[in-house]
Amino acid sequence: MTTRVNALAAVDRSRSAAWLSLLLSLAAAVLFLAPAFSSQLAYDRIGIGGGELWRLLAGHWVHFTFEHLFWSLLVFVVLGVLWERAGQRWSFLLCVVASAVLISAALWWVQPQLASYRGLSGIDCALVTAMAAQSLRQAWNAGKRGLAWALALAIVAYFAKVAFEFSTGGKVFVSDAAPFEPVPLAHLVGGVWGIIQGWWIRVPTAGSSSADSDDACQGREQLRRHCRRLLAALRR
Repeated sequence: MTTRVNALAAVDRSRSAAWLSLLLSLAAAVLFLAPAFSSQLAYDRIGIGGGELWRLLAGHWVHFTFEHLFWSLLVFVVLGVLWERAGQRWSFLLCVVASAVLISAALWWVQPQLASYRGLSGIDCALVTAMAAQSLRQAWNAGKRGLAWALALAIVAYFAKVAFEFSTGGKVFVSDAAPFEPVPLAHLVGGVWGIIQGWWIRVPTAGSSSADSDDACQGREQLRRHCRRLLAALRR
């Protein structure tokens, strides 16, 4: 039996513990306290070109400044807890891993002049737009046209923000004095993946119901398949 992913606020009334998002958040905080180690994990074009492929994923968990860490991590923690407490741990993990790989791949192929990149902001964008797209789909299917249009406008506003970043090079939430440049391509790729996952991809929830146990296993297998395909595409 195939279980559909419902709206985040109404999927799993058992409110499962949000251990995965908290663990990933703790990792980012700890890495910030070890700058020498963080430099070995950051997205660095020279390092990646030399075979240090772990930087493609790990680079999203290191940050330039405390302000950079604070805003990126705040959004990540809040959204991660919402996803997990709604019973969508595997969907959350898919969104995090897929967006991280796609963002790094886009930076490598589309923005070769970029020497270094750090931060969770691109993944945050994927989580935000996936939540909005999923809720939009649910509202539309339920006949809640007003809510659906409001969510659609929110998504348009998000991409308007990205367009502003592209056109002005300005920073949003982080002060202009921060010692790094914004990378709107990461926000664009994250946002597009979020729309794709939130609207089209069905990842079975990992709830406690025995009737759904087979679907949870299928969700994990689907996650593995997506990750393998993304990594294979990146190696080409």
